[in-house]
Amino acid sequence: MGDTQPKPASPMNRRHRSPNGGLPRISGGRIRYTRDEWDLVREAADADGGLAVGAWVCRAALDVATGHAHGGDVPRRELEELRDEIRQARAALASVGGNINQIAAVANTAGELPTAEQLQAMLRFIRDHVLALDSASSDIVGYLIDPAKPPRRRSA
Repeated sequence: MGDTQPKPASPMNRRHRSPNGGLPRISGGRIRYTRDEWDLVREAADADGGLAVGAWVCRAALDVATGHAHGGDVPRRELEELRDEIRQARAALASVGGNINQIAAVANTAGELPTAEQLQAMLRFIRDHVLALDSASSDIVGYLIDPAKPPRRRSA
């Protein structure tokens, strides 16, 4: 019960385990499943190269613990960065409505309109943010449809 010494995997099971550099593993206890849960886990392990269920569960748990989404190759951090990019683009576009109201207020009270250059700069700003939002959204949807295609990295 209070055994803290690592127990090596038995030689018979070693070929089914994911590589761990030959390091001994510590027994983490037992996990209980309903029949339906067990069938799902066993099918997933079989579909993932025929791994032993214990090895597959271990790898899936480590993927989650180390920040890999859905046990795939895309770290959760990258998906969070895409989410943040979408939020920033959305906030920028939301502020455009306030800017348009300010322009209308100035035009109505002072009779002044923005210059053509100012309007073109605003349109470029809106276009750039709409394109960034579209691109990030497409990346996320593409990843959700096919996790083998991770989202593209963007430069800051």
